[in-house]
Amino acid sequence: MENVQSESRAVERLIRFREVKRLTGLSGATLYRKMSAREFPRPVQLGAAARAWLLSEVQDWIARRIALRDTDEHGAAA
Repeated sequence: MENVQSESRAVERLIRFREVKRLTGLSGATLYRKMSAREFPRPVQLGAAARAWLLSEVQDWIARRIALRDTDEHGAAA
């Protein structure tokens, strides 16, 4: 039987909408608005109605928000 997981490929964790809202502190409406504006990662289709987000993409989005907070309007570190 073939090894399903390649050693060079990390396992990516998928999280559902409730967890995305919990991690970001944003409402569902705000998340959908940001996705439409391409300001937030889009979900992966799991089934007919089921969707999930890559945890790493959500964490990267959060890290970028923190980085924006930590820079002033001139782009210099605060």
